[in-house]
Amino acid sequence: MAAYPQNKTDLSNVKFNEDPKVLMNGNSDIREGKMFDNADMISYGVQNKTLSFNGYIPDHIEILSYKGTLAGYAFKIRTLTDQNKLATFIKDKYKNITIRKSRLVTVYTYKDNAIVIDFQEIDKEQFKNGATGYLSVKRTDFYNIYEELMKQYSKP
Repeated sequence: MAAYPQNKTDLSNVKFNEDPKVLMNGNSDIREGKMFDNADMISYGVQNKTLSFNGYIPDHIEILSYKGTLAGYAFKIRTLTDQNKLATFIKDKYKNITIRKSRLVTVYTYKDNAIVIDFQEIDKEQFKNGATGYLSVKRTDFYNIYEELMKQYSKP
């Protein structure tokens, strides 16, 4: 696990009313792009130095903004140890998680009126082969709009 940043913000405690630009303070390598050509939906790719999630410090985070407010975040999980710690935290904090298992991945999904969590857990062998776990957390309103736009943009 990486060292803790000095002035860290723990994303597991955000209220999703924060200004994403304020959250990213202290990070100098930030790439910004519109999502779906929509000026209200911005994705920031952050080479991270100041953000954590329950003690885990991802090296890169996608911060999602909708109408100038934090709408979500996502990051890869690079080690089995970190993945196990995050899985325990998520399972303990969020009840009524839906679990889908396949040969390669176990997906834990939690959804309520406020947030949608998608946690993708892989096994030890996949980590050895260079794969990563993945965590995505979005505000429910943003998630619903995002999914609808994904359907529109994926039509042939």
